[in-house]
Amino acid sequence: MKKLKKILSVCLVLCMLLLTNIVSFAVKSPYDILLEKGLPSEYLDTLSDEILIKTLNAVGDNEIDSFNTETVCFQESDDSIQTYGAISESSFYLTISNYTIKSDNNIILVVVNVSWEWASKEKPMIRKTDSITVNWDASLFTLEENSFYSQDYYSVHGSPWQIAREYGTPSHINQGGIGYYTTLSSSATVDLLNGGASMILLYPKEAIKVGSTNLPSVNVEYVHNRAPLISSFSFGVIGVSVNVNTAFMLHDSIAKATSLRFSR
Repeated sequence: MKKLKKILSVCLVLCMLLLTNIVSFAVKSPYDILLEKGLPSEYLDTLSDEILIKTLNAVGDNEIDSFNTETVCFQESDDSIQTYGAISESSFYLTISNYTIKSDNNIILVVVNVSWEWASKEKPMIRKTDSITVNWDASLFTLEENSFYSQDYYSVHGSPWQIAREYGTPSHINQGGIGYYTTLSSSATVDLLNGGASMILLYPKEAIKVGSTNLPSVNVEYVHNRAPLISSFSFGVIGVSVNVNTAFMLHDSIAKATSLRFSR
């Protein structure tokens, strides 16, 4: 009887160890899984939990290929007079990251992340609704349903980013581009910083082979609204692309084109 109890105790310990290993494997975070798939930690650290989960859902069981990220800061004009509400040099950063998802040596999806941050204490005096456009080669890619997600952030006294708003669809869609808004949080008494991030999924219209050649680019423009009496700018269309209508209106803008790395 004692021998049977000893055997049962050993079996129970082994089962507990096995169960612990299974649970540990089961609760592996989206961050860890995406890190193992090849996305750098410096990039993953910038993503919110919601975007991490959406990224993992987009990748699925497929492989990640050709990661690329670029950051550009706003550069002032050469004018010596500082206009009301203008963006000060190095106070605003626009980052565009993109990578491809492949299956059987074919690109099946391109993920584009756009993030922006008012990084210094020289915050814009006009804090209303700004506009963002993302344009791509309409002959190569298409935006399908549920392929867009965006968040507005704010930070109080240097605290971690808090989510202020979420958007599930762009405000304007055309064959080769989208337009959407980000609303800056405003406070007259609090040291408040603003930022945001979006995720765009582009699906190839035809099979694209994995490679290393730089071919098409994704063009991103951030337009800051400096018009005191206008809450937001509207979007327009040029060909298959989307643009921001800023005629005769006070604004600042920053634009960046980033290349996608693959070959057909």
